[in-house]
Amino acid sequence: MLEVDYKRKFGELTLTQEQDGQQRNYKINIYWCNGLAAFIHEYKKEDGTEMCQLLTFFDNKKHVENLIKDKVKLFIGKLSKISLNMWYEDNQHVLNYFLKMGYRVQCYYKEPKQKKGK
Repeated sequence: MLEVDYKRKFGELTLTQEQDGQQRNYKINIYWCNGLAAFIHEYKKEDGTEMCQLLTFFDNKKHVENLIKDKVKLFIGKLSKISLNMWYEDNQHVLNYFLKMGYRVQCYYKEPKQKKGK
């Protein structure tokens, strides 16, 4: 079972898809998971209910290497505004995927705020 830690946000990206003749942008958050990284679309329904949808995930470093070797594109549509927090060491593998697939990535380094006692 995939477990996602929503407190450990690796970064985010914007996915643009065409639906019903219109282009729509989706903000996709990248979180740590018990694999390597989970790509999750979080949104609110019309009634205000908060929802999240798992789009895909990286299982481990070898999984990422195989995706690169096989030139597998994980998303249907155009990816833009990819940003990754390189404070997380595992993000090097996520960055490697996007760079090898030809995407431009904005990297930053920001230590997450830690709560006392944790």
